[in-house]
Parts: sequence; structure tokens; C-alpha cells
Amino acid sequence: MAIFNTLSIVLYGSVSDNIGSWKNWYEYSKKQIQDLNFEPNYIGISGTNFKSSKINTLRRIEKKLIEAFDNSEILSSLELYSMPDEFKQAAFDYNIYMIRTANLRCQRVFITLNRDIIQAININSVVESLKKHIDYTNGEVFEMTNFDNPQFYAAKMNEPSDYKSLKIIETF
Repeated sequence: MAIFNTLSIVLYGSVSDNIGSWKNWYEYSKKQIQDLNFEPNYIGISGTNFKSSKINTLRRIEKKLIEAFDNSEILSSLELYSMPDEFKQAAFDYNIYMIRTANLRCQRVFITLNRDIIQAININSVVESLKKHIDYTNGEVFEMTNFDNPQFYAAKMNEPSDYKSLKIIETF
């Protein structure tokens, strides 16, 4: 596993369970990754007909996801990745990772990216775009290494002091 610096943006609040909002998130995430010149190639979904916690290739699961949108199936989490060709662990080896989750403990929208390969991103623009996918109450922009696991920090799984490389850039 290569250790790299990440830039992350998380917004907390209330996530709508409306299927249209999930479809909008999917389309937004896919476009956001493409706009950063990467290919969205892996996906993780939790919901009524998506029980596995494993990620799958987007190509393999996209048709089933579109059918879920068409059938108004209930989703609780949708995550999209851009992974390098020969990744070992999705939690550490991503180029870009985005999630929208209705997890009652910590509802959020979140993007984290490999800062070593993605230098240009308009943080304010991304924050404003993310606000369209959550009834947000607060958020943060932060940096840390992938090894410290920004996903765990954003999910409030541990105390901030547990993340040795955490650098909070902005809270709002």
C-alpha cells in the first residue's frame, strides 16, 4: 500500500431517502470524478436489493442500479470510486472516493481524493455542489494521509486525536 496525502470534504446533516436524490448523487459523483480526469470504475451500494458490503466494478452493477432507480428501491448508501488499475485495498488505494450515506449515526456526503495526483480542485465549488445532496448542518475540509483513513474520520468512528496526520483546513 502506497501512503499518500488526501484532501477531503465532508458535509453532515440529513440525507433524503427519495430515490431521485440517490440518482442525482450517482450522476453527480460520476461526473465529478470524470471532471477531475479520472474514470469512475468501482461502486458500493447498500439498500433493499443490495446486501453485499463488497465493492463491484461499475460496469458489472450499473444496470442493476439503474433498475433500482426505475423501481424506486430504497438505498441507504451509495459510494463511487476511481481506482488505479492494480489496487490492493479500496480503503487505501483510491484516486477518488465519494459517498452519500443515510446511516442514522452519521448521515453525510463525502469526497476524498489523492492529493498527490489531483492538485487542482475548487473547494468552494465542490462544497456548494455537495450541499445539493444533503440538508446540511455543518461540514469540514481536511487533509490527512490515506493510511489514517479519512473515511473513518468523516464517519466519526474515532476521536480526532486518533488521526495523527489530520489537518483541519476549514469548518463550516
